[in-house]
Amino acid sequence: MILFEAIAGVLRRIFRMITLSLWSVLIGVAAFFFTVFRKEDKAMRRAAEFTRIWALVAARLAGLKISVTGDIPECGGLIVSNHTGPFDILVNASLFPVRLCRSFCRLSLPILWS
Repeated sequence: MILFEAIAGVLRRIFRMITLSLWSVLIGVAAFFFTVFRKEDKAMRRAAEFTRIWALVAARLAGLKISVTGDIPECGGLIVSNHTGPFDILVNASLFPVRLCRSFCRLSLPILWS
């Protein structure tokens, strides 16, 4: 019985990873076609909507249960995360319509070629 539960757990994880991969490709293709032929401001809003939909489904597939305390502001702002875990992107993107960008402090680091 314990072996069956272990195998079922592994198969469930594999199914979730395959589903997450297919979902990411599907939402990426849909976001491309829905944003490429729009004006820039509408395209950015549409991309943020697709990012939020992607993150909600990806968080659900990853088994995350997100709870919010307080109100989420409707106006724009800057969300800074110190990346304490691997799911910060999913949590932030599922709660807020965000555009993800890389850290600016990495741009100032020298690149060493060997």
